[in-house]
Amino acid sequence: MFFSPEYLTSRLYGVGTVWLAATVGTHNIHHKISRKDIMAVQIPAACQSFIEPDVPLALRFQSNLLCGVVRRSHTAAQARVNVDNINLTHGNLRSRALFLKTIQHLIPTWQLTFQCFTQGV
Repeated sequence: MFFSPEYLTSRLYGVGTVWLAATVGTHNIHHKISRKDIMAVQIPAACQSFIEPDVPLALRFQSNLLCGVVRRSHTAAQARVNVDNINLTHGNLRSRALFLKTIQHLIPTWQLTFQCFTQGV
């Protein structure tokens, strides 16, 4: 084995999360990686620890870790896009609601009453 289990279990730079993202993937139901864990990964520091590790790492293991970094970056980018879309939609809805509130007095309110006439037989 060309890596130590302590390297994966340490919370330093989120290496364990990166490894899970690389090996388990993002669509596995049994091992769902939380957004909090994904966003806690420090990409520059994690990549530096892959390039200059304290313990020797196998090349395949390093490539798996780099694949996990790419998946983490993709997931974080999607989360940012989703948040931006939500903020944009919220802003549009808020401006439309304010517009409707300002023109509310211009909308006529008619009180219509209908009288039903019944004819006797």
